[in-house]
Amino acid sequence: GVGLAMLQLLCLGLLVTGLTEEPLRAGLGLLTALTGFGIFYSMVEPALAVIGLLAAVQLAVALGTSYLAVLEAHLAASTNTIPP
Repeated sequence: GVGLAMLQLLCLGLLVTGLTEEPLRAGLGLLTALTGFGIFYSMVEPALAVIGLLAAVQLAVALGTSYLAVLEAHLAASTNTIPP
């Protein structure tokens, strides 16, 4: 049940991250993989500090992803091209 869902999230997140060049899609794939890893690690070590650290990592990845997506859109607008 939970092990299969964790494995699917982890593998599909890594697959999406590896197959795309766009920062928004790569960030979403990385967040998906981190969610799968978080489910796995919470089964191994259910400490509250670890859960808080994983949440901080996910927040940092989300902020970095949004920054890169906005930067890509800004660069595309300044060169008058359509982003991929």
